[in-house]
Amino acid sequence: MIACDGCEEWFHGSCININSDQAKYVDKYFCPNCKEKDPTLKTIYKQKYKDREAERLREKQREKQRRRRKRNGKKNEDPDNYRTTTNPPPGKGIEQEGRNVEGGVPEVEEN
Repeated sequence: MIACDGCEEWFHGSCININSDQAKYVDKYFCPNCKEKDPTLKTIYKQKYKDREAERLREKQREKQRRRRKRNGKKNEDPDNYRTTTNPPPGKGIEQEGRNVEGGVPEVEEN
């Protein structure tokens, strides 16, 4: 049961769409009648709940992106799996117009 911080009436969580897990994190609750009288009133949750909900939403978005990449055949393009290197191993330089530019300076053939 949850008490309204406006009128002090008690409500079953199931009647106001708040489950027992959410009820633990309610800091201030205002019933529909009090909200109707004063539309500025809102249910306020503790910071821990807000952090948990934000993380849940981030994970949901990451999962949605993974499914989309998998559906598009790009399962290896997960941003969490990217590795960056500043110096390629010897002999593994970037080929540009047939010239090796490993050190950042292309080799020039003299005539």
